[in-house]
Amino acid sequence: MKSINIRGHKYTVTRVDEFEDAGTIGHCTQKDASIKVLKGMPESIEAETTIHEVLHALCYHAGIYPNKSGMVNGEQIIDSLANGLFQLGFKPPIT
Repeated sequence: MKSINIRGHKYTVTRVDEFEDAGTIGHCTQKDASIKVLKGMPESIEAETTIHEVLHALCYHAGIYPNKSGMVNGEQIIDSLANGLFQLGFKPPIT
């Protein structure tokens, strides 16, 4: 199983065959420190989705979780940041 350290918390990172919601391609859960990414996507989409989920965890542990702090369009903010980091060549240090 792969993992990544996010602000001192070890998150497991797994690729899954499907999600309950057919439109979901990634999910981060702070309760069990896990990130799940849909299998079978192009490598670039999988990488950007992983970055997206890592950003959710980073924001949560920094106390600025966009979807719970009243920020408008929290998912769009995370999407924009994830795409920008991906374009810059960022790759999460998953071991």
